[in-house]
Parts: sequence; structure tokens; C-alpha cells
Amino acid sequence: MKQLILHEPAAAVVKRIAGLYAAQTRGALRRLLAGKDDEALHDFRVGIRRLRSTLRAYRDYLIMPRSEREALAELKAIARATNGARDGEITLIWLKTNKSALKPRDYTLLMQALAQKKKSDSREVYAALKKRARAVHEVIGVFAKNSLKTRTQSPFGAIFAHRCQIQLCRLKQALADIPAADYREAAHAARIAAKRLRYLIEPLEKESVEAKSAAKMLRELQDLLGLINDSFVIEDALRDLVVQTGIKQAQLFFRSSLPGARQKKTLDRQACVLLGAAAHAAALLRKERKLLVSTLRRRRRSGYYGKLRMLKLSCLAMKGQGRN
Repeated sequence: MKQLILHEPAAAVVKRIAGLYAAQTRGALRRLLAGKDDEALHDFRVGIRRLRSTLRAYRDYLIMPRSEREALAELKAIARATNGARDGEITLIWLKTNKSALKPRDYTLLMQALAQKKKSDSREVYAALKKRARAVHEVIGVFAKNSLKTRTQSPFGAIFAHRCQIQLCRLKQALADIPAADYREAAHAARIAAKRLRYLIEPLEKESVEAKSAAKMLRELQDLLGLINDSFVIEDALRDLVVQTGIKQAQLFFRSSLPGARQKKTLDRQACVLLGAAAHAAALLRKERKLLVSTLRRRRRSGYYGKLRMLKLSCLAMKGQGRN
């Protein structure tokens, strides 16, 4: 292992990591506001998550004045404001991926309805970010100034190993909770834990074989947990579509039944097809999710815990090196 980051003062390393993530987030925001980059929203959300995860992980060692704490809370609110657009995006991707499993008419109706919803959500996100662009830049800029102060003179290796072990325990517990009947929340918690642990480890990938291997394993785990979580999100979108379609039909029937109505409203055939298409898509999702959960359980039994134990040993080794 190269003796670089682990032996540097924690203050210098944490400042550098936070500054890098802040700069990446600012760049993604500029691309997002330009409206010509399909990956900008994803990169912006990832940048915020990495920055927040880093600051959260090392908060016990940081001296953060009120302005920086408020900026961190604002970042969380900004990230949440983009959830709708991101959910619509993954729903459309899933539909395109499963086009062959749906009837052509079903696919067309679902794409039209959900694309319209996604367009509306994206428009709201872009409008809100444009309105607050300067403020958002300033919030991220708080952490890009490389002015964070720390409470410790310890080498980064010792602090990194301690935080890594804490997050590793959280991940193992979250994975153990997944067999429960209501595994949606457990899978979501495990995904977040895996993501936060990966964000901790990523800065060491270039100088540690162990870190590179661990980050790769965590990406695979996160991807699998992400597909499970996305299946729930997409099913929610389909359920919302069914509800809104039903409400619209009910309103039309109500108005047509009022005294003086010129024409009695009959059931909209296209609406019926749309409801059936949503039900079919939801059934496909549940079947797909069942396979994903089986894969997760199988992989966990066949080696995830063993790899996590090896990661713990690596953390201890890093801790020892950091104190040299």
C-alpha cells in the first residue's frame, strides 16, 4: 500500500475530499441548468450525496459554525427537491428495458402518461434550481473554500478506519434485517449503508488494493439493492397513475350525472386499457423483484459476510499504518 493519504493530517485530507466533491457538484449544477446534458441531474445528486456523506462521516472531528451546518441542511433539502424527476427517469428507463414484455398499445399508453408526468416534474426541478441557482452555488461554495477546521491532529488513517468500522457494522446489520417480511425499508437502509461506506473508501482506491476491491464489491451490492429499491419506486409511480386515472374518470362520471348534463359519460376505453397496462407492468415488477431478492440472499449466504470481514481486517491494518 502506498503511504500517502493515510499518513497525512486528517484536516488536510478531509478538506481536500470535501473541496473536490463540492467542485464536482458545482460543475454538475452548471450542466443541469444548461439543460443539454442527460447525465447532469444524476451527477448533481451524486455530488451532493458524496459531499454530505463525507461531512457527516467526519462531523465528530470537524468544527462547523452555524453557517456551515445550515448549508449542510440546505444541501439535504436541495437533494430531496430533485427526487421526483429522478423517480420519473428510472420509471421510463424500466419501461424501455421491458418493452418486449408489454403489449405495444400498453407500452405506448404507459410511456405517454409517465413521460408527461416526468416532464412536469423535471420542469419544476429546473425552475426551482434556476430560481435558486445563485443561492445553491453559495451553499456548495461554503465547502469548496477549503476552510473546514478540525478538532484532531491525528493522521487520516486512524480516523478513516474508525468511521469505516462504524459504517461497516451498520451495513451488516441492515443486510441481516432484509429477510424480514417488510424488507422494503431494510433493503433501502442497506443500500444507503453500502453507499455511505463506499463513499468513505473511494478516496483511497488509487493507493490501496484492499480499498479498490472493497469499493468494487460495494458497488455491486449497491447496484443490486438499488434495483430492488427502484422496483418499489416504479410500482409507486404505477399506483399513482392508476389512482389519478381513476379519479379523473370518477369526476367525469359525476359531472355527467348532474341534472342538466347534455351527455351521459360512458367509460373511457383508453383509460381502461391504461389501467390494465399498469396492472400488468406492476405484476412484471413484482416478479422481477422476487428474483432480485433471491439473488441478494444467495449472494449474501455465499460470501458477502466473508468479504465484509476481510474489509474489517483491512480497516484495522489501515488504522495501524495511519498511526505510524
